[in-house]
Amino acid sequence: MTILALNVVMLVAVAVVATFGTPSVDWKNWMTVVLPGLLGLDVLTAVIQRSPSAFKAFSAAVEAVGRALNLPSPELLDLPANNLAAHKRGESTQEGAFYY
Repeated sequence: MTILALNVVMLVAVAVVATFGTPSVDWKNWMTVVLPGLLGLDVLTAVIQRSPSAFKAFSAAVEAVGRALNLPSPELLDLPANNLAAHKRGESTQEGAFYY
């Protein structure tokens, strides 16, 4: 919600400056810089806000699989590292380990 308030403040500020500012500045070109910048900030904020919940859900799923397989310390399960260690020991590896 904070990022939306920031967008409104920035757009109002640009509109006020465009209305009462110096006529020598081409505000149409200025807005083509400001609006994509605000859009990029919105996308970045959405990604940052959603990432922890996505990792938490994935982590819970991996831990559940680890518990179902009776693995020791399923909360410390690192599939790519375990797969690489098994490969170095000459053991069979899991093809999909790097997808998870």
